[in-house]
Amino acid sequence: MNELLTSLSEVQSAPGFDTFKFSIVDFLEVKTYDLTDFDLLKYRAQVRGGEYLNSEMVSGIVVTDPAVLEILKTRYEAFTNYRVGYFPTLESCKQWVEEITGKAVQLD
Repeated sequence: MNELLTSLSEVQSAPGFDTFKFSIVDFLEVKTYDLTDFDLLKYRAQVRGGEYLNSEMVSGIVVTDPAVLEILKTRYEAFTNYRVGYFPTLESCKQWVEEITGKAVQLD
């Protein structure tokens, strides 16, 4: 969870975050997770803060593990105002983001 919070903090504090059009989060390597209600509360607070700075961003999530997908749908999508899409591959996520935003996406 700390890795996710650190990553989110780095993105939200990046110069120009208020103009970002999308985020792509790759959960393909996630095999285990340990989330408490307090962890989720901290994550929700940080996401909400980011939404005040940039309410127009879309969030593409790459995930194949059914348990991780279920947590994301019930514990993330339920409290965010961002438009969220779930995809089994980075390429399918990239295509969705490009269609939604009209911007070319380069994955590094």
